Amino acid sequence: MKQKHPVGSVLLPVHGIGMVKNGMEVTVRLDNYPDGTFGYLNGKVYNIANLPDNEGLYQVSVFFPNGLITSESIQLPTKSQLSGTAEIIVAKEDEGKEKVLEM
Repeated sequence: MKQKHPVGSVLLPVHGIGMVKNGMEVTVRLDNYPDGTFGYLNGKVYNIANLPDNEGLYQVSVFFPNGLITSESIQLPTKSQLSGTAEIIVAKEDEGKEKVLEM
């Protein structure tokens, strides 16, 4: 995959890793930019590590097709490292409900 969009990494414990697939939607809430004010970033999974790291966590790579433009249409500045929490939407259930993995 050629990188035209910003990318990030999510560390996922072994529990639930089998449910994660390339192309799944990811919602990222950043610690530096509270989602109540700035909104959240929408991303997609594009790579899942085959093996866990030394701490038993799998690295899941995420790209942001809208760049760093949040759900509130705010352009965030590009920084070398941002931290936060991510939710991977692993299933769409009946009546519009979603099943998510939180990290």
